[in-house]
Amino acid sequence: MSIPSLRPSVLAFGWCLAVAGAAPPAHAQELDPQTRSAARELATEGSALYQQGDFEGAYDRFNRADLLVQKPNVGIWAARSLLRAGHLVEASERYRELERTALPDAAPPDQLQAVQDAARERREVLARLPSIKIVVQGADPSSVFVSLDGKLVKPALIGAKQPVNPGKLLVKGVRGEQVVQASIELLEGQFREVRLVFTGGAPRAAAPASPAAAPKSGAALSAPPRADRGANLRLVGFIGLGVGGAALATGALFSGLAASDESDLDRGCPSRRCAPEFHDLNGSYGTKKTIASVGLIGGAVLAGAGAVLVLTAPARGSAASAGLQLRGYMSASGGGVLGAF
Repeated sequence: MSIPSLRPSVLAFGWCLAVAGAAPPAHAQELDPQTRSAARELATEGSALYQQGDFEGAYDRFNRADLLVQKPNVGIWAARSLLRAGHLVEASERYRELERTALPDAAPPDQLQAVQDAARERREVLARLPSIKIVVQGADPSSVFVSLDGKLVKPALIGAKQPVNPGKLLVKGVRGEQVVQASIELLEGQFREVRLVFTGGAPRAAAPASPAAAPKSGAALSAPPRADRGANLRLVGFIGLGVGGAALATGALFSGLAASDESDLDRGCPSRRCAPEFHDLNGSYGTKKTIASVGLIGGAVLAGAGAVLVLTAPARGSAASAGLQLRGYMSASGGGVLGAF
């Protein structure tokens, strides 16, 4: 396949004609001068990179220019850059887009020629495309995740021929913990079939620790090991200490606030007879005193019970730890934890 080789100066002049031609399509007529100028600069940079052999960089510039002006005589050089960079699949699709471009009757000859060239060059690219067929054996294809060079292959393509770019390819299949992979290298126009062979049947959700651990037919299954009751007791004990300490601190705080209110009431309410302006203070005093009492009593009970549990909890694996059950309780006068075997 022969692709025209253009000198940068001649090609840059061609972009000037392409971007600001005398008879552009309708959408190009709406381009402002700044956009046309930017597209021309991008195309000029692309032509220079193309001549230098930097086809990836050339594609980037040509593609940007084509996005701005959307003309076949610019887009075809984006397709050619892809082709020279080795991206035959992408180039064939870009040529196809150009081939299907609908041009007005008054389109310039260079645009008509670009569409014709795209159709011809695409046929030549299709003859050069290598292809591959991935086959999964020993497993249901729907249960296998297949990837080609790190990209997931759609299930509909498993067992079907698909075009790929030439070069080295890594095919990988993953089913549960089983991984099967193959590395191949394809030349232009070559076809290869890759088989991913899985063994061992369908993966199990959870396998036994060892064959000896599996129960015999008809044997009773042993009960699962009990949790460490001692550790649970210590955890409950530490929680009781924390909650009890917080309750004690709250009780102490409200006790101090209640004492302050009581001092104010003693000064403003001789003989416990308060004027109307002290009624709110008297109610607040009663509430604070109640909170202080509950906090101090409940906190002391919870902290004490927590300390007992932490200090007396059985060691891991002891008989006392295996059968002990805990039950918490709360009452108007406080709370605590009851233990029973």
